Amino acid sequence: MDQKRIHNPSTGKYYAIRQRTTSKGKKGQISGVYKSVKKNYGNAIKRLGST
Repeated sequence: MDQKRIHNPSTGKYYAIRQRTTSKGKKGQISGVYKSVKKNYGNAIKRLGST
């Protein structure tokens, strides 16, 4: 599989690369600024702590 992001050294940002062709665009296009997916377990931890 292709790389998921590319780096722009002048801005220091990473850009997400489209992994497959869809109705929104073709494979290999830059789809936007890369954002890592973070899971929020804050509420679950709070609930476990209160029991």
